[in-house]
Formats: sequence, structure tokens, C-alpha cells
Amino acid sequence: MTNPVLGVWSSVIENVVLPNFVIFGWFTFITESCLAIFLFLGLGTRFWALVGVLQSFAIYFTVGGLPAEWKWSYFLMAATHLASSASRPAGSSASTRCFVSA
Repeated sequence: MTNPVLGVWSSVIENVVLPNFVIFGWFTFITESCLAIFLFLGLGTRFWALVGVLQSFAIYFTVGGLPAEWKWSYFLMAATHLASSASRPAGSSASTRCFVSA
């Protein structure tokens, strides 16, 4: 990796992720699909917002050191995920809470 943010992260990407690219590709696809679906439906928003924050920082550590990259966009992505978890009472999970807690 050129321009790494963290040397350890660069080493993990080169030695673990790239040799197993297909597995990590499917894992990322499934995780991002679940993230979008569950946040859209308002189910498990705190957990999936945490997953989104972790993914935002993983992307930042991967490409954040590039010269033309606006680094604050990844922190704004993380803040958006945290804000979506705070709006739980407005989501569909509020209407299903009485069924789950009973």
C-alpha cells in the first residue's frame, strides 16, 4: 500500500486480506447489505451503527493517507452512523419493541 495511515493496518491488508480477497469481498458485501437493510428498517440500530462506524474507520485506515483524499469524510460517515443509532424511537423498532419485550 502506498501512503498508509497505519503501518500495521497496511501489513494486515497486504498479508491477510489480499491473499483471501474473495472471502473478504463476500464478507464485506453481506455486512454492508445487512447494515443498509437493518438501519433502514430501524432494527438493531445500535449494533449496526457500531458496525458502520468500524467499517468507516477501516476504509479510512485503508485510503486515508492518499494525498487527494478528504479525510474528514470518513469521520462524517461514522458520525452519521452514530446519529442513526440515536434515532431508534423513530424507527420501526419502536413499534416492534412491545412484541419483543413481551
